[in-house]
Amino acid sequence: MYKEPPDYKYMEQQGWRKNARSVVEGLQRSDIKKKIATYAWRFGYNESEIQEKIRSDEMFAAHFATDPKRQKLHEKAAAIWLSEMHEVERFETLPSSGKGSLYVAMDGKIQEGRGRAPGKSLDFRWITGGKTCVASHKYTEQEGGAQDQQFNEMLELLKRFRNCAQTDYVLIVIVDGAYYTEKKMQQLQNLIRSDKLRSFAVHIEQVPKILAELSNE
Repeated sequence: MYKEPPDYKYMEQQGWRKNARSVVEGLQRSDIKKKIATYAWRFGYNESEIQEKIRSDEMFAAHFATDPKRQKLHEKAAAIWLSEMHEVERFETLPSSGKGSLYVAMDGKIQEGRGRAPGKSLDFRWITGGKTCVASHKYTEQEGGAQDQQFNEMLELLKRFRNCAQTDYVLIVIVDGAYYTEKKMQQLQNLIRSDKLRSFAVHIEQVPKILAELSNE
């Protein structure tokens, strides 16, 4: 029996609170100083006044907290949850670029990043049942141009992997959040492979079933 999947919304709220508490201690950080300078310019306050208000009013200080989404909160939560499953061996969070990063090339080959990157890099790699599983993870709540671009990147990963000839790989596209409606999930699943070289497009809570099947083959 697997534990419940990550509660992303709760984790995000906790991330906001943690980052808010760190604002006072981080007044000399470049990102906080930049936010204070912007606030001073917009509203005509002196920066020292703003700093004093931050020290005395935690609700005001929270306005300057770093958005936890910019700290890869969702990806980190997914990585912890996946790595703790007993079917998972040698779990890795992959670099987003450069040495050690992995991509699905145009011909479907899983390859390390070098030179000009051939698209969206993969996020995770692990071993299950003697097979190398590579995964991309995305958490998206709202509609929008950037979010649509991310969705198109997931579609492209699945399209490219259909040409892969490396028989020891399994691709799992993991998508979570309200953005991924039933219609969008169907679009992704229309591109999966079901032959010896398989790919999947699922929400994270469906991954354990996939790994159990891979382990028992």
